[in-house]
Amino acid sequence: MENPSALFLAERPEDVPGSVVVASVEGHPPILVEVQALVSPSSLGTPRRTTLGLDPNRVALLVAILEKKMGIQLLGHDIFVNVAGGVRIDEPAADLGVAAAVASSFLDRPIDRISSSSARSDCGRGPLP
Repeated sequence: MENPSALFLAERPEDVPGSVVVASVEGHPPILVEVQALVSPSSLGTPRRTTLGLDPNRVALLVAILEKKMGIQLLGHDIFVNVAGGVRIDEPAADLGVAAAVASSFLDRPIDRISSSSARSDCGRGPLP
């Protein structure tokens, strides 16, 4: 296939809160994949945290960083994060995209389609370049 990224982004809607495109460099060549997040108020005592295609502990860390460093109150919300197309992303470079998707869904504001996101994060300092 000449452009594998096109396969993963073919059905991506534009200007939708919770949707961010990130570059995954785990394979060769690097591909663009969509990270989708849905943040919704929870009616449960313990909100759900569900991930597909990402390490759930890493997503929990990113949610904690959003709460502590950005002041986004996610405690009473269910959070679902998915990598479209069944791709698995294990690299820290996707951290900013995951955090942006979660924040975008919570704030109900889409991420500009021209924006790009690639950064890793650290517990104490938040996002790193």
